[in-house]
Amino acid sequence: MKKVISFMLVLVMLSAAAGCKNNEQSKEPSSSSEVTTSSQSSDASTDSSEVASTDSSASTDSSASTITSTVTSTVTSTVASGKVKVETRPKSAQEAAEEVPIKSEFTLDGDTTVRDELKFGKYELVWSDEFNGTGVDWNMWQLSRPAGRPADVKYDVNQYKFNGKTMLVRCERYFDPDDSTVQFITGTGLETKLSMCYQYGYLEFRARLPYTQGTWPALWTMTSSIDSLAMDINKNIGNFDAEVDIYEIFGSYDTATPNIHKWGPQHSQFPASIKLRYVFEDITHLCDEFHVYGYLWTKDEMSMYVDGEKYMTFDLNYNFDGDETTGMGGFHRWAYIILGISSVNSPLNGGTDNTDKKADGGSIPSALPFEQELDWIRLYQIPGTGGIVTAE
Repeated sequence: MKKVISFMLVLVMLSAAAGCKNNEQSKEPSSSSEVTTSSQSSDASTDSSEVASTDSSASTDSSASTITSTVTSTVTSTVASGKVKVETRPKSAQEAAEEVPIKSEFTLDGDTTVRDELKFGKYELVWSDEFNGTGVDWNMWQLSRPAGRPADVKYDVNQYKFNGKTMLVRCERYFDPDDSTVQFITGTGLETKLSMCYQYGYLEFRARLPYTQGTWPALWTMTSSIDSLAMDINKNIGNFDAEVDIYEIFGSYDTATPNIHKWGPQHSQFPASIKLRYVFEDITHLCDEFHVYGYLWTKDEMSMYVDGEKYMTFDLNYNFDGDETTGMGGFHRWAYIILGISSVNSPLNGGTDNTDKKADGGSIPSALPFEQELDWIRLYQIPGTGGIVTAE
């Protein structure tokens, strides 16, 4: 169960159990990618994110343009059938019957939230990572450490652990013998900037996240007209880069926060006072539960979901900062995905949403180690709408 709140966050301080599972197996570093294929039509719109993370650059054109290329997906597709429904009213029995249920491939031990995930009709699976191997697939991901991350944290690929079903990322206490400023160690974030960019679709991510002080897990997308796989396409769409935060957990025990940002020539973000957040009502075992976080992106909207329930829509026809020189065109640029799995919002400052920010009134968060466990991430698209470009 959940409730949605606007701006004033309800700080539920029930002790969120930080019970977390451990898995084994490591992987290898290094990442690079090559040329691409695929793509398709594009229009104007917009997106951004909550608390700023990384910088992007400006481009040309202040309005959206339409780009047409050939869509060639390098990934095997699975087709679902039915009707596309984007709405806030309750579904009728007939509409519910038209939706196609897709079950997870497996049920995790102790998972209290397993259920069918309902997908929008007419969408095809075009890209995914099931995290069921023995290490990070470096053909799909590159390392990402956004600007502004704390200097007291060391990022290490050996903090990724695999068990053949999921990927576990740990943040724990660590003192680096070669750097006295380092007090914590965690896995570096991952991104698809050089391996996959897309425009429009439904993105879903199933994971177990650490809702507790000192954490900053996030799932977001960014656009770029200078160094991404889609940079040449993006130069003809809008005149700013867009950040879309599907969720960020600012050291909160119960709240996932979405956001959208415009980056360059000036930065602006969606007004917090009219933005809705997702608040879990029962947080007794929240750190032990898997939940599905969804993001629907069309020409007209960017909508956020938790466990199939829509709770926030950003209207791409609403120019939220009133800047006529930028409009909303950048929100239609082709985007890449960033997994903010390093889990840290400087453990030393304890996060932003808690009243009891420090474990002992001092500097160490009480819930260490933090864990994130990733089940899968999947991207669905309607054929002929938007597109996807991947490296080969």
